[in-house]
Amino acid sequence: MKNIHSSNNFIYFLLLAASIIILDTSCSRISESQNKVEANELETLFNKVEPLKSGIHFVNTINESPQLNYYTYKHMYIGAGAAAGDFNNDGLEDVYMVGNMSPNKLYLNKGDLKFEDITAAAGVEGSQGFYMGVTLVDINADGWLDIYLCKSGKYRDSRARENVLFINNGDLTFSERAADYGLNNSQYSVQSSFFDYDMDGDLDMFLVNTPVNFDISEKVFVLDFIYQNPEFRKAGGNDKLYRNDNGKYIDVTENSGILADFGFGLSVSTTDFNQDGWPDIFIANDFVAPDYLYINNQDGTFSEKSNVFFRHTSFYSMGSDAVDMNNDGHADLMVVDMNPSDYVRSKTTMQMMDRKLFNNMLSAGYNSIFMHNMVHMNTGMGSFSEVGNLTGMANTDWSWSVLAADFDLDGWKDVHISNGIYRDVLDRDKRNAVKNFNEGNKSRMTPQEVFAYLQSFPSVKLSNYSFKNKNGLEYDEVGSKWGLDEKAFSNGVAMADFDNDGDIDLLVNNLMDTAFLYENNAIQQGSNYLKVKLNGSKENPEALGAMVTIYSNAHQNTYLINRTRGYLSGSSVIAHFGLLQQKTVDSLKVVWPDGRISFLNDIESNQLLTVDYADSDDASSGAKNPAKYLLVDRTKLLQPNFTHRENDYDDYERQVLLPYSYSRLGPYVSVGDMNGDGMDDFYVGGASGQPGAVYLQNSTGSFLKTEQTLLEKDAGHEDMKSALFDYDNDGDLDLYVSSGGYEFEVGTEALQDRLYMNDGSGVFISKAELPDLKTSNSLVLPHDYDGDGDIDLFVGGRILPGAYPFEPKSYLLENRDGAYTDVIHSVVPDLEYIGMITDGEWVDIDGDEKEELVVVGEWMAINIFQVNSDKLVSVTSDYNLETQKGWWQSVKVINKNDGFDIVAGNIGRNIKHKASDEKPFHVYASDFDKNNSVDIILAKYYKDKQVPVRGKDCTTEQMPFIAEKFETFDEFASTDVQNMLGESIKEAKHFEITTFASKVFSFSAGSNEPEVKDLPIQAQVSSINRILNFDVNEDQSEDLVIAGNLFQTEVETTHQDAGTGLILVNNDDKGFKSINSASSGFYVPVDVKDMKLLERTYSKERYVIVTSNDGFIQLFGANP
Repeated sequence: MKNIHSSNNFIYFLLLAASIIILDTSCSRISESQNKVEANELETLFNKVEPLKSGIHFVNTINESPQLNYYTYKHMYIGAGAAAGDFNNDGLEDVYMVGNMSPNKLYLNKGDLKFEDITAAAGVEGSQGFYMGVTLVDINADGWLDIYLCKSGKYRDSRARENVLFINNGDLTFSERAADYGLNNSQYSVQSSFFDYDMDGDLDMFLVNTPVNFDISEKVFVLDFIYQNPEFRKAGGNDKLYRNDNGKYIDVTENSGILADFGFGLSVSTTDFNQDGWPDIFIANDFVAPDYLYINNQDGTFSEKSNVFFRHTSFYSMGSDAVDMNNDGHADLMVVDMNPSDYVRSKTTMQMMDRKLFNNMLSAGYNSIFMHNMVHMNTGMGSFSEVGNLTGMANTDWSWSVLAADFDLDGWKDVHISNGIYRDVLDRDKRNAVKNFNEGNKSRMTPQEVFAYLQSFPSVKLSNYSFKNKNGLEYDEVGSKWGLDEKAFSNGVAMADFDNDGDIDLLVNNLMDTAFLYENNAIQQGSNYLKVKLNGSKENPEALGAMVTIYSNAHQNTYLINRTRGYLSGSSVIAHFGLLQQKTVDSLKVVWPDGRISFLNDIESNQLLTVDYADSDDASSGAKNPAKYLLVDRTKLLQPNFTHRENDYDDYERQVLLPYSYSRLGPYVSVGDMNGDGMDDFYVGGASGQPGAVYLQNSTGSFLKTEQTLLEKDAGHEDMKSALFDYDNDGDLDLYVSSGGYEFEVGTEALQDRLYMNDGSGVFISKAELPDLKTSNSLVLPHDYDGDGDIDLFVGGRILPGAYPFEPKSYLLENRDGAYTDVIHSVVPDLEYIGMITDGEWVDIDGDEKEELVVVGEWMAINIFQVNSDKLVSVTSDYNLETQKGWWQSVKVINKNDGFDIVAGNIGRNIKHKASDEKPFHVYASDFDKNNSVDIILAKYYKDKQVPVRGKDCTTEQMPFIAEKFETFDEFASTDVQNMLGESIKEAKHFEITTFASKVFSFSAGSNEPEVKDLPIQAQVSSINRILNFDVNEDQSEDLVIAGNLFQTEVETTHQDAGTGLILVNNDDKGFKSINSASSGFYVPVDVKDMKLLERTYSKERYVIVTSNDGFIQLFGANP
């Protein structure tokens, strides 16, 4: 990780880092010509239009020197923007290109993708300055597009940094009038966005600035100190909010809730993120500063809520785009970072996250941050779920712009990401060479020496990335297939239908290279489309902030109207919808910026449709009754609620390369009638230092916490899973609690399981004798396996503290006249050290009225053990499950009339690791450096060799010999696991897994060959830690309720935190249909560890009780 506290700018390197008006669909239609040809006549979706044809010869050129370069001015390689808009109202989108140090250019669209440079005549080249972002806006609402330019630069005279506003005179000439409008800011500006934040009808503006002293953006501060210290507003980098007062823009930043900040902002998105009808503001900040999300308070002020809405964010945030990616009508958000997809580049150009720094940032008020692109999916519940790894778009190297649009016209928004840095200023070996030079010399490098060394850094052109959207959560990389993979140093990108043929073309601004213009061939390949142009209100003529949604065949597609998108750039505001072969659209709805509504029916495809604000209706006429949830929150029935308080322990001090923390696995819950009144009660476990709790249900259906003196005395244990059963046959339920955790040594009393005796009233007054079980266990499963009339116990081992991933011991406790004896070695030896067990259950799967034991765990298959005489025998291979190895977290067996299903919850596919039958994911463990500790190497495939997942720094921390064996980062990136570990790998503990996906294994009656299917993609966003099956929607079919997450991953692996709870409705032969939180009401965006069903006797309702690590209990009931 970079040294963020260093004051030497020459020795560390940081990146740039339902009654509504029905309008006649005949209004303002413009049919557009099409020239469709057979798809096989076109090799790619896009073809590059050469400059000789297009007339766009623009090159963004920079001039480096010892006095002006990356180390003296970190904006140097940041690139510049591009914009598309119709400046002369002829129906053709024109182009404005920004040059950092070269003249800006205005190109007039002459049709047929030919453009004319009219810069000089128009007077829009711009004077001295380092230009960056461009925003097009009709700022004076006269019907003509104007140009606002952000400037920065290392200039002593602030006038050279004043932003520029070119007012369109209506004759293709422009007049500079930024000062007249109050917008000649000189604070190192980057980008702006115009929007109506106060809903008064006119356009206000948010301006992103960067600090004058770039070092500020490289340091970690206590955030409250920054926000409460007015001195930081004087640092020059504070973002600004301007209110439009009768055409004059007034700085209202300090009174509007916009915080004093130190962020190196690179992009801004203004849209309604929380579905309240008011526009909010997102700012992507590079370097160390957090991203900001300002939620509109509807009174002229904002509240910063990024830590509320996002569970984690990107580290080096750059470009961003707010769009509806999954067609659910909500504004999702993509933010790009700079992590390479290529293994070698990731190990040689990226500095790894330091664990202590990560924790210090959390303590200072930061969110969890990770170095990759973020795909924040809007839950519709006041939060986002980040699914970048699931989509396959997480790693696209040094990325700048991200834009989403339906390029192939199939109804799903695809993604284009620009890529490349002029010099690899983060090359780790080069950086070390500079550091070593300075440390070996009394004097620092001179500016000339620094500049000379800078020029030796690699300068590698990279391909831009393009992704085809398959279903809103899965994407295919199609850059080469679509013809968009030419290598360059690309930055700002603009989108528009430049040739008016019905598909979206692309314009890319490159650093030190000619701009790219790409023609889209989707129309020629036979697809249909609909374009919608909005004629807005008098003071917001382009209807910025509006939302257009089309509805067809029970599907919807939403387009958000904003000019500022991506990176330093602006795109067309014509809403563009792909329809494939669809000839008509059932209906179209426009929600205007002020909330008014327009609604149209039966719209023909392949046209430009104009909708006028003047024909809109009041929003109340389109109001709908709120949807009825399947489950509603009943948490208030808990009196008082129980809050789990996790004890503080750092697992990584013992094993640096652990994949996640094993000291934070609880709490778990057990349900049963503990006081004999016929009503369900429950027990919830505590963390070490916190006793578990017993809740008894009363006659009104509330759950009351009871006093439990004995449990208080055992607060030192880390409670894992528990079970309620009648151990002593006295008619009441006794309580078995397994002990676990990672912080205790095997053999210590804190790991001993406990069996509490019930006095009949739900009070536990004594403990029964148990064998020595002082290992870190995960679960206990009561069952009379030997059929002698008393309850035996299977106790599953979870982990060997300090020795991951070695197999812990498990136990089979046979009840012999009230005393338990471990008989696992003699009865079922294959189960004794089977692995790191996470879940299991006793269930009759073969219909012989004898229950089998099904157990799952990490690095394990799905195992089945069958009672055979006085033994338990593995029949895993009989059911063809021995190769189904995963990081299984949960299992549920569902018996059906014609067979049974095994539903297995895995870690999910939203993780950076990948696994398959052909290329499994591996772990090797041994004392490789001979220092009496277990070292871990997680390994993946790069091409055809196994390589370490973790980087050189952290691997060296675990095994110091790595630094000696591989002196450079390039050497480390070039090796494989075999070469790294040598002969010692042969003696290492070795496991592999073939899938991270959660699955369902369906067995037909009489067949032992399962039909294996992944659970729906919506169920793959995070780990599934618990699965319930019951008829949620009362249709006589059993549904699934799933929940999970895994917040405690190591700092270089993104937290598994995208889950919010999911209901999978059983559609019989059609499989499961996903019902998300916004539709079901089941919302648990926490680190869920357990769920159970209980019955509320008072109302005969079934309830779902949910526990989470370091959180409170949630309770959900059926919606009456």
